[in-house]
Amino acid sequence: MLNKTEKTSDLMFERFKRNVSEIVTGDGGELELTVEQRKYFLIFKNGDFLVSSCHMKHHLVQMLREIATRKGYPNLTIYEVNLKDIRLLYEASLKTVQNNGQDLLPVEKRASMLLFECAEMRVSDLHIKVYDAEADIYIRKDGDMELLRQIESNTAHSILASLYNNADDSDATYKINAYQAARIVASKSRLALPPVIQAVRLQFNPLGQGGRYLIARFLYTDKSEKQKEMDPTRFGFHHSHAESFSRMRNLPIGINIISGPTGSGKSTTLKNLLELLYIEKRKS
Repeated sequence: MLNKTEKTSDLMFERFKRNVSEIVTGDGGELELTVEQRKYFLIFKNGDFLVSSCHMKHHLVQMLREIATRKGYPNLTIYEVNLKDIRLLYEASLKTVQNNGQDLLPVEKRASMLLFECAEMRVSDLHIKVYDAEADIYIRKDGDMELLRQIESNTAHSILASLYNNADDSDATYKINAYQAARIVASKSRLALPPVIQAVRLQFNPLGQGGRYLIARFLYTDKSEKQKEMDPTRFGFHHSHAESFSRMRNLPIGINIISGPTGSGKSTTLKNLLELLYIEKRKS
C-alpha cells in the first residue's frame, strides 16, 4: 500500500543522496524504468517512492505501485519532489555504479560522512586540530565554535590527507609540515558532497611536533529563491540601523567595508546585501 505523501526537505534530500546505491528503478535495477519514466519517478529499496510534482496524480503512480508489490516492495512512501532532484539522484547513482571498480577507501568514506554531517548542521567552517596522540574536531555554527568530537591522531591525519588528495587547485602532493591550500568542488571531486554544498575551501597549517591544523570553509549553494528579502531587524538591528544600511546601499559613490573575524559571516552578509540591492533596484 501507499502509506502517505510527504514534501521533501533539504535534510531528506541529503538522506536520499546518501542512499543512491539503493535505487532500484535505475538501469539494470530490480524495478528498472524506461529513460522517460526515470525523469519523473524513482524508488529506493527501503520503499521511498519519489514522484515529480507534476506527476503526483499520473496513472503511472498506481501502475508502479502494483509492479513494486509484485516485485516484493508492497509498502511505499511517496515523496513529492521536483524534476531536478530526481535527475541529480539518478546521476549520483550512475556515478556510484561507474566507481564500483574504484570504490572509495574507508577513510574517504569517513571524510565524506564528516562533510555530510557538517552540511546537515549548516556549519560555516570545520576545524580539525591534530596533536601527538589525539585530534579535536570543532565546528563553527552561527558564529560560535564548539567541540564536535575527538578522534585518534592517525585517523585525523588520514582524513586530512584524503580531503587534500581529492581536492582541486592544490599541489601535486600532500606535505604534512607545509602550509597548503586547496578547494573541493562538488562537480569535480571523487568524494560525495551534499547537494547544498557548492565547494569547500581548505587551509592546512603545520603545528608543533608534527601536528596539523585544518580549516575547512563551506560554500553553500544559493538559497535566494527561498528568501526573497533580508530584513536586518530580524537579526537584532534597530530600525535606524536598517535605514542606514538602506542609505548606504543606494549611494552610488563611496566604499562600504564589511569586516569581522573568521566565520563571522562577512561573505554571507555581502551576498545578502547585494541580493537585496538587486531586488530594490528592480522594484524602483
